[in-house]
Amino acid sequence: MQHLDKLVDLVLFHAVLEWVVEPQQVLAALYDALKPGGVLSLMFYNVNGLLMQTVVLGNFGYLQAGLSKRKKKTLSPDYQRDPQQVYAWLEACGFNIETKTSIRIFYDYLRDKTRQSERFDEILALEKQHCRQELFLSLGRYIDVTARKPIQKDEL
Repeated sequence: MQHLDKLVDLVLFHAVLEWVVEPQQVLAALYDALKPGGVLSLMFYNVNGLLMQTVVLGNFGYLQAGLSKRKKKTLSPDYQRDPQQVYAWLEACGFNIETKTSIRIFYDYLRDKTRQSERFDEILALEKQHCRQELFLSLGRYIDVTARKPIQKDEL
């Protein structure tokens, strides 16, 4: 909030939460930056998607190492997030979760990577069809959550 002159209606916070050490403090700061009724779009790297891809690729060494990176300076996120934990953090801040959408449910798991471009329209249609349905919701590479800061009753 220290860099804002006033509260905002919308915060897009995509692919950042998985890089921060203290996510609960960051989410609380985002909550404080929003006007009552404001919306947070939070997209984060899903640990379930990473686990699924690791198994599909047969990378059992990485799995046995607890999905921890060997090299500290890589493009892979430092802190893959458990969706249930993120949802609990959002609710603890005071947010009301409105939607959950999975990103890259099928695309990343294709063994034949040429299919990603050759059959892109079909894959995209499947992604759109299943992106908000469990079991698929929990397996996407990323999850985008739309959460709203409540309007205070005394402001109505």
